[in-house]
Amino acid sequence: MKELIRRHEEFILYALFGVGTVTVDMGLYCLLVDRVGIPWANAWGWLGAVLFAFLTNKYFVFHTGHRGATEAVREFWEFVAVRLVSLLLEVQGVAFLVSRGADYPVFGITGGVAKILVTILVIVINYVCSKFFIFRTERAGV
Repeated sequence: MKELIRRHEEFILYALFGVGTVTVDMGLYCLLVDRVGIPWANAWGWLGAVLFAFLTNKYFVFHTGHRGATEAVREFWEFVAVRLVSLLLEVQGVAFLVSRGADYPVFGITGGVAKILVTILVIVINYVCSKFFIFRTERAGV
């Protein structure tokens, strides 16, 4: 069992911190959706989730925490760029699905079904970009 965990440690950590990231995103969304509407609730959820995800991915998942200032800045801006694309997908994707009838609430959250479906797609895209482009170990000489 320990060997299985060790072999898949990165994925397990990404999943665990991903739950934290989704919790930040959904938590902010839930707190704000009825006050500021779907687009703004998505934007604030995204901002909190991006900051949480960058720090946890860099230091705990992909272990690229001590590469130097230049590399950290590059990672941050690449991470933010990918997450900006994710934001557009979140805002437009949720709005699109809601407009097509996926506005069913989940646990009383307006647009919950659409939000969950788009969030799953965004998680997959973000993992692939983080693992293979942003936090590549070959850049660190590892």
